[in-house]
Amino acid sequence: MHLIFILLIATNLFSANSLTFGVFAYHSPSKIIKEYQPVVDHLSKELNTTITLKILSQQDLEKQVSQDKIDIIATNPTHFLALHAKGHVTGAMVTEVKKYDKFLTPYLGGVIITRSDRHDIRTLQDLKGKVIAIPGKKFLGGFQTQNYEFEKLGINLNKYSVLHKESNHNEVVKSVINGKADAGFVRTGIIEEMNIDKQLDKSKLFIINERHYHYFPLKISTELYPEWAIATSMHLPVPTVQKIVLALYSYKAKSNGRGVIEGFTIPADYANIDSLARVLRLPPYEKAPHFTFVDVWDKYKFWIILLTISSTTIFILLIIVYRINRKLNQTSAELFDLATHDPLTGLFNRRGMMERLKFLLAELGRNKKNGALIYLDLDNFKPLNDSYGHAIGDELLIQVSKRIGMTVRAIDTIARMGGDEFLVILSHMEPTKVYEDAKQIAEKLRTVLNEPFSISINEELEIKHSISASIGMVIFDEHHKADTIIIHADAAMYEAKEQGRNRVVVGKC
Repeated sequence: MHLIFILLIATNLFSANSLTFGVFAYHSPSKIIKEYQPVVDHLSKELNTTITLKILSQQDLEKQVSQDKIDIIATNPTHFLALHAKGHVTGAMVTEVKKYDKFLTPYLGGVIITRSDRHDIRTLQDLKGKVIAIPGKKFLGGFQTQNYEFEKLGINLNKYSVLHKESNHNEVVKSVINGKADAGFVRTGIIEEMNIDKQLDKSKLFIINERHYHYFPLKISTELYPEWAIATSMHLPVPTVQKIVLALYSYKAKSNGRGVIEGFTIPADYANIDSLARVLRLPPYEKAPHFTFVDVWDKYKFWIILLTISSTTIFILLIIVYRINRKLNQTSAELFDLATHDPLTGLFNRRGMMERLKFLLAELGRNKKNGALIYLDLDNFKPLNDSYGHAIGDELLIQVSKRIGMTVRAIDTIARMGGDEFLVILSHMEPTKVYEDAKQIAEKLRTVLNEPFSISINEELEIKHSISASIGMVIFDEHHKADTIIIHADAAMYEAKEQGRNRVVVGKC
C-alpha cells in the first residue's frame, strides 16, 4: 500500500515537471514549429516545466491523447469537438488569436479559389465534374467549411466533383495556378501570406462565393468559425490546468510574423462548429442519434396531435369527396346511357347510332375497310300492338332485338330507331366481298324474323305471332357522310315495302 502511494506521488511529480504539447499537423512542420514553439517556450518558463512539442496527424494525436501521452492539445474546432465528446480532453480553455500584418482575429474560414482566367468557373455550381485540390478532408479551413457551403445547397461534394489531395495548403494553391486542378480549398490567410512572401500573384486567382465581413479583411468564401482551441488532457490535476490557462492568457508574440499566434482569448462560441459537424456527419455525429417514441412525443407533442387531427380530417374529406365523385360518375354514366340507348331493348338509340356510325367512318379510313348499313322495318307489327296493347308489342320488340343480336356479328352495331324500325351497322367488311357478305347477313335477318314469336299474354295464355321485315341495305366507305348513308338505307327499305315487303333491297349510296 505504501509502495502504491509513493508511485502515485512520483507520477504526479513527473507530470508536473514534464508535459507534452500536441499539435494537429495542418501544415508543414517548419511552419507549425514557427507558430507553436514560442508558445511552448512561454509555457515552459511560466510553469517552470519542461514541455515538448509534438506535431501529429489527427489519428495519432487522438491515439496518444487517449493513452494520456499528450497533456496539452491544439487542434482545429471540429477535431476538438470529437475529442471532447469522447471525454479525452477538457472544454476549450482558450481560443487562439492569429495575426496577419496589423490585423488580429480569433476567427478562421475557408476559401474556394480558381484561376482568374477560368471564366467557366464563377459559382459553386460551376464546379460540377471539376477537379478540386484539397489539403485533406480533416481540415476545417481546408475542406470542411467549404463542404458545408455545398451541403447547404443540397450538393454532395463527393459525388459532385473530383477531389484531389495535396500535401498542404500552399501546394493546393500551386496546383490551381499550374492548372493541375480546376479549383482548390484553402484556409483563410494562406493567400495573403503567399502573396506577401512573393510565392503567389493573387491577381491570378478568383475567389468563388466570396463573402465580406467588415471585421475580417481576409479573403473568404464561407461563414466565419472560431480559431483553434487549446484544451488539456483529463488526467492533468486541476492546479496544473489552472497554471496553464493563466500562462496562455499572459502570452504575447514577440515576433511580427504573419499568421503567427499573437495570443489567446476567452473560449469562443463553438455552436456553429457543432451545426457544421452535425450536417457533415463528423465525429461525434457520424452516427444518427437513437430516439425513442417518448423522446419524439415529449419534443413534438403539439405537432403530432395537430398532424393526427389534420390527417384524420383530410382522410375523412377524401372519403367524402371520393364517394361524391363516384356517385357523380355513376350518375353521369347513367345519363349518358339514357341519352344514347333505347330504354326498352337496351340497344343504341338514334343518337347513339349516329355517334357510332361517325366513329366507324373515321376508322374505315385508317384500316381501308368498307361498311354496310341495314335498315329494317317490321311488317305485321301494328295488328299485334292494336289487339293486345303496347305491353305485348314491347315484348315482341324485345324478342326481335334478341334475334337480331344472335344473327349479326359481335363487332356489328344494332340500334332501335323508334317504333318498329331497327338498324344494323356492319363494320370492317372486306371491300372485295362487302356486297355478298352484307347481303347474306341481311337475308339471314329476314329469314330469322319470319319465324313465329311466342308471347305470353298471362300465366295461362300464350299466343303465336308472325311478322316479316322489309329491309333496305347500302354499302359505304370513309368518303360517305352518316346522314346520307341513313337516308339512302331508309329509301331502300321503303322500296322493299313497295315491292311487296318481306324482302331485301340494296340501294345506292
